[in-house]
Amino acid sequence: MTQAIVPLMLEDGGSIINVGTALVEKAMTTLPVSAAMASKGGVHALTVSLAAELAKYGIRVNTLAPGIIRTPLIDDPDSLAAIHPLGHVGEVRDTSDAALFLATAAFVTGATLDVDGGYSHGR
Repeated sequence: MTQAIVPLMLEDGGSIINVGTALVEKAMTTLPVSAAMASKGGVHALTVSLAAELAKYGIRVNTLAPGIIRTPLIDDPDSLAAIHPLGHVGEVRDTSDAALFLATAAFVTGATLDVDGGYSHGR
């Protein structure tokens, strides 16, 4: 997707937001997802490299790294609420608010924004 959109952004700049996960930096012993984390770790590394490469064109590249978010993909999200220091799972609105911030924050590039209720830093 990035390869397709970058040529269209070269003249005017813009913002690319990749989606990673808070679990890349803070694994859980009860959640064996090593293969998935390898690919998400790649997304995090790609973000940093692309941010450096594309900055001269005014293109910012960041990663949104959610924790457990209430979606139909998770059978019982509330059973995982305790892993977040805030004591509840995230809502879709939490991630969309963070994406809006990253899309409009003109001086932020190469960053990973954890949207995880404190999971990454408060365990």
